[in-house]
Amino acid sequence: MTEIFDLIIIGAGPAGVSAGIYAVRKGLNILLLTKDFENQLFRSSKIENYPGFLSVSGQELTQKLRGHLEKFEIEIKEGETVDQLTISSVGQFKVICESKNEYHTRALIIATGARPRTLEVPGFDKFFGKGI
Repeated sequence: MTEIFDLIIIGAGPAGVSAGIYAVRKGLNILLLTKDFENQLFRSSKIENYPGFLSVSGQELTQKLRGHLEKFEIEIKEGETVDQLTISSVGQFKVICESKNEYHTRALIIATGARPRTLEVPGFDKFFGKGI
């Protein structure tokens, strides 16, 4: 029999992590799917506008968010990229990943964030994450 989660969250940035923490504290059975935890926040060298931190690196803040999430009983599938979403006649979602794994849920949160477009100029890679 296929497990049906109460909630699947796609994305592990600040929004996905926050949603997971709030949902698990309400007693929901949750699955969080993410390609990786190296999101736009992770790539930021210095963050000075996140509540509770005067200044923090993106990597440090990402580690703190992930550590907080892992304190709860949330199943995390890292390395999964969602390829397709369908909804059944009974209102349940089926999430199909590039890996061909399928997951089923009653509710879905898509918190995939953004990936910035990069400049096509010489030296960009060298200075990315350092204010460029």
